Amino acid sequence: MRRNDEIKLGVALFQSGSHDGAWRDPSVPANGGVDIDHYARLAALAEGAAFHFVFLADSPCVIERDLTHIARVSKNDGFEPITLLSALSSRTKDIGLVATATTT
Repeated sequence: MRRNDEIKLGVALFQSGSHDGAWRDPSVPANGGVDIDHYARLAALAEGAAFHFVFLADSPCVIERDLTHIARVSKNDGFEPITLLSALSSRTKDIGLVATATTT
């Protein structure tokens, strides 16, 4: 069996962070979900930290169903991953770009 001694590290990028309340942090940009520069900064941080890839998950719709909850969650705005990764490809050099694509 072939052995590869190198572990591959990736990071999933979210609009304001992985915690549902991360949008409350004053350092998180309010428009992070629709700001390519915000994602470019995150990708540059990952690239500088020697991560192998960044990952973006696609969603076919608004994730939250409860209208009152939508107002309190920051994960309902954002680019479609293939479009965003296309933009990031011109701003990164040594990091992989991975996404899922919803086909429905």
